[in-house]
Amino acid sequence: MANIFGKSLNELMVETIDDLSTTANITNFSPGSITRALLTTVNRTTEKAYRVFDTNFARAFLSGAKGKYVDLLGDMVGVARLGATRMSIGKESKNFRFFVETGTFGNINNNQAISIPANTQIKTHENAQASYVTTSTNILSATTSEAFVAVTSTSVGSRSHISAGSIRFHDFRGYADSNNDTLKVGNVDAAVNARDLESDINYKFRIANAILSSERANQTALRLAALSIPGVADVIVTPRFYGIGTADVIIQSVLPSVSSDLINAVESAISSVEAYGNLTRIRAPKEFGISMTVELKTRINLTTDEQSILARNVDAAIINKINRLNVGEDFSRASIIQSILVLSDKIKNVGTLEKPFRELSLHVPTALNDNKRREDLLDDFVPPIDGRVIVEPSLVDPVQVVFV
Repeated sequence: MANIFGKSLNELMVETIDDLSTTANITNFSPGSITRALLTTVNRTTEKAYRVFDTNFARAFLSGAKGKYVDLLGDMVGVARLGATRMSIGKESKNFRFFVETGTFGNINNNQAISIPANTQIKTHENAQASYVTTSTNILSATTSEAFVAVTSTSVGSRSHISAGSIRFHDFRGYADSNNDTLKVGNVDAAVNARDLESDINYKFRIANAILSSERANQTALRLAALSIPGVADVIVTPRFYGIGTADVIIQSVLPSVSSDLINAVESAISSVEAYGNLTRIRAPKEFGISMTVELKTRINLTTDEQSILARNVDAAIINKINRLNVGEDFSRASIIQSILVLSDKIKNVGTLEKPFRELSLHVPTALNDNKRREDLLDDFVPPIDGRVIVEPSLVDPVQVVFV
């Protein structure tokens, strides 16, 4: 915290030593001397008094401050306003994808692979304001029908937020069957991790909390530091998890899996507020993967294309439902079935009453968290307090839909 009206310990020490050396017959101010020890004690107390004055001043004026005046109060406690960020979605998140409704990419490009260049524009519709661009060249293999890509938004802040399944347009025309628009684009999950310029209300809340977090390594300080990193949805902080002077921090990311880059970023942020000698472990939750095969019975006979579209919507709804579960939140079979049934009045049943899923598996992490074992899941699943249920990321097609 910066001293606005007061002085730092170093400034106080310089002034008092200079004053005593010229006005009193004292010459020994070396480290370890009695004089130095007494001055350090007195000046440290004086510095704390200045800090309390600064803090009370900030509190008194914070509630009514607006705009640049909030920024000035933020400077007093060493808290900067958070700036706006762009949306950035990696290929590994399996969200934005190019696909064909039938056949393979080769079928729409003379049996050749399709090369999607960087900066290909992707939108909800042709005239939409919110848009994204691919960040690198992507090769769509001639033998596959789906490929995920990395994108970034062209605008900053919440204007680039979109809901699941809303992306439908791209401006790429470099394939043989482009006149028929057979190369499709879409997003499996919502994209909501861009940040607006921080509002006065939120900024003032962080400034107020910074008063408490000025005591290094307390729970509020660790939590605020972790939440300042884009992509972190929430954190669970458990003090003294490994003994006195330790803490355990579990990250819940906006995306299903917590990347090593996100862990590194949180570690860096927490290290700036962590007291010397303390041990804080930052980790991802234990991931319990779900895979399934869903049987659908429809009220009317559907064409192959209608089945393909419905299957894709069911697939997206299931993935979205599971990947939105929080750390420690239960996996409910009934909730999944309900999310399927509300998609279309064409769906009559999901499996049977006795067996709603043809196959339902739980992928359980090993003790070392370096592998997983598959188990049949016959009921709902309650993960441990540090566990999170997600769609199994190691499988190419973890959710399959069949019609009966």
